[in-house]
Amino acid sequence: MTSLLRTARLNERARPFLVLAREITVVAGQTIFSIAALGTCAFVIILASDQPYEDMLSMVGWAFWSVLAAVITTALMIIIGLSLRLLPVLRRWWRANGEVMLAGTLVGLGLIVVAFIMGTPRRVEEPFEQEFVVFEPNGWLLLTGWLVFAFTCSHLLWPRRWTRAAKRTYAAIFVRPA
Repeated sequence: MTSLLRTARLNERARPFLVLAREITVVAGQTIFSIAALGTCAFVIILASDQPYEDMLSMVGWAFWSVLAAVITTALMIIIGLSLRLLPVLRRWWRANGEVMLAGTLVGLGLIVVAFIMGTPRRVEEPFEQEFVVFEPNGWLLLTGWLVFAFTCSHLLWPRRWTRAAKRTYAAIFVRPA
């Protein structure tokens, strides 16, 4: 019996550390997902804007700047959204309303697409008398879409009501046995 009591006390002491470890794992997963999604999106934006292409080194530079922009934006969005993680009321609301996360992601991507639709071509002169036509998306729409997409990617969580446990609870309460 004493070993059971010791195990129970040990579990109570370990609980805060386990919760902290779970939160750190969630933040790490969100960060990795956000950097991957934003890096891919940034690379597609660069390719879609018809930047002058010189050689393979240009592509490597584009990939580098895409990842750098994704890392910086993700870090800023995690800092801005710190209240979603630290305030229990906001965390519960954010976790309970998964549609907001999905809508934010779709609105952000939609604004990026609309920025390209509303964009304009621009002539760029190189130092050696070469002219290029570069397509410039609408800057404000692109920035707004990028930030909304970045925020929702940085704080993306699977809503609890979409999990199996929530479905079992719903079925136990609302579904009557035949």
